[in-house]
Amino acid sequence: MADAAGNRSLFAWLAATPARFWRGVATWPTGGQWAEAGVLALPIFVTLTIFGFGGGILHFAAPAPTLLQDLAIAFFAPALGEELAFRALLVPDARETGRPTLSFALSTAAFVAWHVFEAETFLPKVAPLFENMFFLCNAAALGLGCGYVRWRSNSVWPAVAMHWLAVAIWQAFLGGPGLEALR
Repeated sequence: MADAAGNRSLFAWLAATPARFWRGVATWPTGGQWAEAGVLALPIFVTLTIFGFGGGILHFAAPAPTLLQDLAIAFFAPALGEELAFRALLVPDARETGRPTLSFALSTAAFVAWHVFEAETFLPKVAPLFENMFFLCNAAALGLGCGYVRWRSNSVWPAVAMHWLAVAIWQAFLGGPGLEALR
């Protein structure tokens, strides 16, 4: 990884990871940063919709009777847990670097691979979905979007909100699996 001057080593980048994580968690975005994250979320959500309906992984459906429970759980896993792991740890904020491209690529690749790993290990019921190319494209688009808003805002919280909102819309209106489907 390189900072804006291009002279940062991979070792230095890794050594900064704990501080990066805690800065991302402790920093609360300004109103303007929340607004910018909301604007940035729009093209991401359009992309998710196009890939989702185009690939047949989204369809209009009535929400599960356990929707409120599912949405509460979805805040913690996947939204908070995955954003802490893939964005708070791996994506620097704008104060750390002006060139986060490699971090975006690494965190997005790890995020996509994580979904395949989940499907192959402890969520086999969703393997046909989580290993679907359109789902993986959506995971990549969401991962890039979340990485970008984490970098721009210097905080992980807009990425958590974006991730949770995507899952909430999916579960509430577009046939996304709830907790019962995952068991």
